[in-house]
Amino acid sequence: ANNHFPHVHIVGEQGIGKTAFISVVMNHLIEQNAINTLIWVDNPQSMTEIRTYIYEQLVPPGATSLSIPECLIIRRTAIVLENIDAVLNDELERQRFNLFLHQLSAAIVLISSQVKVPLANVATAFSLKPLSFAATRDYLADLLTMRYGHADNELLTAYHHKLWPYTRGNPLKIRLAFFASLLEEDATISDFDNLTGHLFARLTSAQQRCCFIWALFDESVPDNEELRYLWPTIVNENSLEVLSQIGLLEKFHQHSYQLSPPVLNYLKQHYPRSRTLQQIAEELLQAIDDNLQNPSRVINPIEHILNARWLSIHPRREQQWLQSIWRYALKNRSNALWRQLFATYLTHTPNDVPIRQALAICLRRLGEWHEAEQELHRAMTYAGEIGDFKVQASVILELGILAKLRGQFTLAYEYLTDAASRAKRYADEKTYIHAQVELAQLALEIGDASTTEELLESITTDRAALLRAEALCAQGDVEHGIRMAKAIAARFHASNQQSELAATYSLLGKVYYQLGKVNAAHRYCTLAYQLYTQMDNPFWLARAKTNLAACLIALGDIPTARNFLRDAASIQRALGDKLGLELTLHNLRLTDRRQAQSP
Repeated sequence: ANNHFPHVHIVGEQGIGKTAFISVVMNHLIEQNAINTLIWVDNPQSMTEIRTYIYEQLVPPGATSLSIPECLIIRRTAIVLENIDAVLNDELERQRFNLFLHQLSAAIVLISSQVKVPLANVATAFSLKPLSFAATRDYLADLLTMRYGHADNELLTAYHHKLWPYTRGNPLKIRLAFFASLLEEDATISDFDNLTGHLFARLTSAQQRCCFIWALFDESVPDNEELRYLWPTIVNENSLEVLSQIGLLEKFHQHSYQLSPPVLNYLKQHYPRSRTLQQIAEELLQAIDDNLQNPSRVINPIEHILNARWLSIHPRREQQWLQSIWRYALKNRSNALWRQLFATYLTHTPNDVPIRQALAICLRRLGEWHEAEQELHRAMTYAGEIGDFKVQASVILELGILAKLRGQFTLAYEYLTDAASRAKRYADEKTYIHAQVELAQLALEIGDASTTEELLESITTDRAALLRAEALCAQGDVEHGIRMAKAIAARFHASNQQSELAATYSLLGKVYYQLGKVNAAHRYCTLAYQLYTQMDNPFWLARAKTNLAACLIALGDIPTARNFLRDAASIQRALGDKLGLELTLHNLRLTDRRQAQSP
């Protein structure tokens, strides 16, 4: 934690360099490994928006007893609150903001605005000033040298006297006006929208498309190499260098840029009525369509486009995108974000069964089990109406998983055996194997390790191997089980399968705890907990907290253990995780006895 880092307030007009300054600071912190979480809030309109966004980014879903200050102590966090003038200009909102800043005392906080007001817990506040008349001349000399190789004194004087009256030392305005060659124009252009439009019109077709690519990502900072895969002829070093020199792209890191805010605003405002911009957008979107067979390459732009919603996306195109990548999204992306994207899509395409099932999976992982069950029953109904019995088997499988999580083992067994039977009947091998693996895990839950081994006999997936390792440990072959689990963990780590790796660490932690090797158990339970805090899965997060608390009790850290157990109990009550709650409450009673026995 950065408990003594002073919050910083940067003040200055638009285009003065606030974002560039913040980017330099953030890059330094990232390169020094000083932070592991960066939260960037741009142009918030209210304190509610700021608080909600930060809370959602910091607090794991379902961990309702955790506060923002507690999460900041756990994570090394930097928070950027950029362009917060709407909050600071309202007296009541400003008071709420001052109170909120005290809660962020354990984080590095950088604040930017155009107005300067006294703020609580801000040790450093400074204003970025416009360039002086003389400094503007020096800056123009640098720009002339960049463009022509030298700064002709006569031309420099002409530019200086022409641009000074309406740029008044604003670096971005100077740069935009210079490269727009305003000396050739009779009228002066002082506002950013007209200035940006004037410059955008002078770009080559490839450079305009390059700007629009970055606009697809809204205010985010995409990786250059990722963009080159989709648009190789557009995203090239020459275009990036020119756009960076002009000031339309701002370099954020070695391999990434951010679109200058005036350019992003200009494209958003003019896109709805500009046939040229609409044609550019269609060309860029077609490249996404052509690469849907590789979800890892297209998911990032699709995610940003559907989330921002300022582009007009035809419903058929959205359907094609989601049906192509929903499985990858569930495996690799944020459940909270994709729940929102799936739900929005289903408002106009309600009978898309696979996407409704995907929404249910997101809801289940987020701990919204009742809503997940409702969506699964709707999906069952739609699948039956259209006669898609393969999909119906997959939906029944999800109902079985949900029942298993709730501790409804008899109902779970009925659903899972039904799903396996239907999948076998309709030759859906993937769903059949999935159902068998879930039945194997169910057998382990009720203490029938031999049945687990029988069900997994011909299944060769890594998850099946992990369950075999757990079954070996349950039957007493602990050494073999641990060796197998560690080998599986290495494979999961190499392939970046975070949820599977967390499950493997949890197993190793529990086995070592049962062997009485508490330090080893604590190490693996901590690794599992750390991974689960980065996921949108409150069920497993709560169980990881309970496992870690058991180790802490054995190590004598009763206060920390109680905090973990109280939070786990809160999540498990909300979810209806009866088995998990029973174990958590048992451990809480154990801490009560330990505290009563202590002097």
